[in-house]
Amino acid sequence: MFGVVALLLVAGIGGQCVRSHYHNARIRRDMQAKAQALKDEIDRRFPTGTDRAEFQPFAEGWTGWHAASGNDQIFSVGQVPSDVWYCGPWDVVVVVRFKDERLTDTSISQIGLNCL
Repeated sequence: MFGVVALLLVAGIGGQCVRSHYHNARIRRDMQAKAQALKDEIDRRFPTGTDRAEFQPFAEGWTGWHAASGNDQIFSVGQVPSDVWYCGPWDVVVVVRFKDERLTDTSISQIGLNCL
């Protein structure tokens, strides 16, 4: 009887781990797609060399979390589960880089803001 209970318990925990893995993978794919769509929109609307002043109304109109860090503008599209125990969810972001007040490039990244 104990063996059956133990087997059911292990099967239940294993099933939960598999479901969690696929759920997290789907969230990562969805957030990557959202980030790519934003990056594509920015690249289409603001080609390399665009003046920061032309980009600023777009940045100010962004309704999600965003920040400026040095010459970078950072736009969060959402969060994905962390792969490490000591961090909470990571933000998936599009980074827009400027040099001498001109747009130089865009990229997609993940940043962990709530780690121990």
